[in-house]
Amino acid sequence: DSLKEADLNILTEAVNLLWNLVEASPTAFNLFTSSTLFDFTLSLLAVESNVYLVVGVLSLLSAACDQNSAASKKVLAYQSRIEALLSHPTSLKLRINSALLLATILEDSIFESPVFPSLVQTLDSTLRTDVRKQICDWSSSAPVTEDMEMEVEGGQDDQNLKECEDQLSSQQTALEILTNLCSL
Repeated sequence: DSLKEADLNILTEAVNLLWNLVEASPTAFNLFTSSTLFDFTLSLLAVESNVYLVVGVLSLLSAACDQNSAASKKVLAYQSRIEALLSHPTSLKLRINSALLLATILEDSIFESPVFPSLVQTLDSTLRTDVRKQICDWSSSAPVTEDMEMEVEGGQDDQNLKECEDQLSSQQTALEILTNLCSL
């Protein structure tokens, strides 16, 4: 809790980098899941002040727990915290990434889990959003230069673009979860 914003941003980037390494390299995967860094990463689920850090942690843990029962067992101790993130009031990325982690750690027992209806509701609400309309609304509000390039100069336009990107990414993750559930 005593971390400054700059430190949290660096930690977020480090977690995202580690996530990419764990997904890309079997060696990084093995080193991460067998080290104390895994336990440290679990402790970061409690950092409520930085949504992007927790999103990165959820993604990293999902990659580490994929077909890894030892890692999944460790993460199961934090199941109630992850379930609480499934109903986060403002962050779609937190909700969908917690759904991915829950589906990953619970595997085929997810269907009997009391959290399953909430998980399906999260997937449903994520996929129901009309991203095409959202992007059209955003692009209509951004001015176009003579060279037919869109000008995005900070402020509300940047925020709207970020929301479009987050929505598209969340829908992709929701489809990945559904694919995984269908293959169980």
